[in-house]
Formats: sequence, C-alpha cells, structure tokens
Amino acid sequence: MRRSNHGRLISSSDVPGLVLAKKTMTWLLMMEGYSRHLTLEEQRRTLGQAFRIWSEVTPLIFREVSPKSGLRADITLGFGTGRHFGCPRVFGVEGNELVHSTSDGEIHFNDDQHYTASGQQGISLLRVAVHEIGHVLGLPHSTRANSVMSPSYNREGNSLELGTEDRRDIQKLYGVCEGPFDAVFDLLWTKWSLRGAPRVRFNTFFLRGQWSWLYENKNNRTRPRDPRLISNEWGIPNQTKLDAVLHIWSPPAQETCFFSGAHVWTYHSSRYKMRSAAPSPQLIHEKFPGISGPIDAAYFNHTQKTIYFFIGLKVTVFDTKTHQPLGGYPRRITEIFPPVLPLDHPIGHLDAAYYSFTHQALFFFKGLYFWKVVGSKERSQNPSLPYNAVMPSRRVSEQWFDICEQ
Repeated sequence: MRRSNHGRLISSSDVPGLVLAKKTMTWLLMMEGYSRHLTLEEQRRTLGQAFRIWSEVTPLIFREVSPKSGLRADITLGFGTGRHFGCPRVFGVEGNELVHSTSDGEIHFNDDQHYTASGQQGISLLRVAVHEIGHVLGLPHSTRANSVMSPSYNREGNSLELGTEDRRDIQKLYGVCEGPFDAVFDLLWTKWSLRGAPRVRFNTFFLRGQWSWLYENKNNRTRPRDPRLISNEWGIPNQTKLDAVLHIWSPPAQETCFFSGAHVWTYHSSRYKMRSAAPSPQLIHEKFPGISGPIDAAYFNHTQKTIYFFIGLKVTVFDTKTHQPLGGYPRRITEIFPPVLPLDHPIGHLDAAYYSFTHQALFFFKGLYFWKVVGSKERSQNPSLPYNAVMPSRRVSEQWFDICEQ
C-alpha cells in the first residue's frame, strides 16, 4: 500500500458497511477515550468540523450527544493506545496507522500520535477524522490524487475540502440536497482596479428559512461552512419569514430589498458586506406605490430599469424611472412568460425569480424545480421560440450543487 513522504498510513479500514438509511445521525466522544494531546473543547470542535464537511454536500445531519445522556450514538469516537476499548485490532508501537474503524460505527484514533487541532505541528485531527468518517459512512479508499479518502497521510497533498469525485461518491450513497428556496438573487458591487477602473463583481445567494448560502459560481458549489444565519449576514431580525429579496442595480445607486408580509427592509449600500443593524422596515406600498404585499418573488430587469413583482398567478411591472407600475398590469404570468411545452410551467405562486449574471438568464423557482426563460441566446439558436418563453423544468439540484442544510 502506498505510503506518503511522512511514512504514515491513515487507516487500513476499507468499507465497514455502515450505510444508514436515516438522514440524521448522532455521534459521541467517549469519556474513556479523550486524547492526551488536545483539550476536550479542541477535540469536540474539530470532530464536529469533520462531520460538517460531509454534511455540507449531503442531506445528512450529524448531532453530538453527551456521554452523560446514556443514549447510544450511531458513531462513537475515542482515542486509545496499544490494546484499547476491547478492540481486536492493536495500535502498534511504530505508529504507522493513525486510525481505524469498526463495522458497528466506532472510530479509534491512535493516541500515540501527536494530534493537533491546527495540523501545523503534528498530525491534523481534522484531516484524519474526515477520512475515517468517510469510511464509516461507506466509502472505500481512493487512489485519486488529493482525495480525502487517500490511504496515506500527506500534509502537503491531501486537501481538507472534498473534491468533486469525493462529493459524487458520497452522494451515490446518500443522495443530493434538495429543497425549496424563499429567495435567490445576485448581489452586485463595484470593485476598483489598481489603475482606478471600475469592475462589477457579484455574489449569488440562496435563502431558505433563517439560512443563507453564498454560491461560488466559478466552483459550482456553495461557500465552505455555509449556510449562515441571515440575521448574522444582514441583520434581518430572527424568525422573519422572508418572501423575496430584490437587488436593484442602477449605478451609481443600488438597493437591496428584503420583503416579508406587507413590509420591506431596504439597504442602501455599495459594499458587499452589510452586517450592520437592519434598517427600519416600511410598508411595501409606501416604497413601491401600487404594489401591496405579500409578494411571492421579484427581480430587477437591469436593461429596462423595471422591477417584476410576482403575486399569485399575476405579474406587475414597476417602472423605476416614473416610480409607478406600467399601464396594463397586473397580467397573468403565463401571458407574459408563455410555456415552450404546454402544461410545463410554474403557473404562479413562485418561490423565487432570479436573473443570473453568471448564466445571463432569468430563472423561475418553485418547489424542487426551476424554469429558464428564453433569452437572446436561445432565440438566436431557435428563432421560432416565443419571446420570454419558459423552457421545460429541471430539478434545481441538477444546476446548482450541494446547497445543504446543517
């Protein structure tokens, strides 16, 4: 078996066979198995981080239980030396094996090794724990370069982030993350180059309940350690049920509006970070005359300088120049955005309407599905497509990956 330049084998475990049907699992750090090299807080925090790395890409949720609770955990962890915990496998004095796991979900770390929480001076507990939790969840060793499931410990070679193949392997066992969203939007801002030239940058956010995910479009994945509380990111009060988020980009002015019921919170900012206290809410019709909440979804058409408000089965177009709805609205959504295929249309009551600057396209979200609206690219390829037609539905998880709850 291949060894790293450190001469250490992470684990000789293969597939213990603990592929569980349930999505919520418990884990326990044994009282008789605390490490001599780390504080209890460091051990629990690092192991919790290791479980979270797997839950960030699967529907799995891991919950720590206390040894004093008397509850039997799905996965039990401990640090031992030589003969330990009645385990038939013995850690040798040469210390080449760092960890192993059993078929009933126990993970034993070799405490003759100098584990550290940082991994800078010693063996990274996080890296080793991620690897062995992968085994307990049902993954075998991998020969792929930089895979977390590589059998060899190499501080320089192995990444702490799951690669694409590691993600797909675990998702073959436990599935992908899916769920409806309350809002999806791109937040734009101006970044100035060293020569003083303005450059437009943007981040994509998905919001559900109290949580927010920043989506890294270039990596086609969410930001590590997401989701984060909306209240921490933007200061919106806890327990606020958001209906929609609207980012109005009309340089030099821009606004980000959070809608809930009959109210809207408006941020006036040219900066990405907006973690100050939330502004005072106002009634939607006070800010947008002729529009009453609650709304289902909204998006800003940056070329027309108009806002599309979706309420029930209808849509209203609001002119930001005259600060009034356009005449002839509201109209049925299916009239303004007709289906390409009959009956394949969200009809109304959208979860979100999202113009993507990455894809240069408008999307509608409802439940687990999205619909792409025909744009100039599609019409150039097929001029027979109706203007603003709605393409057939696809699952959100097929286009945007690993938006997982914790």
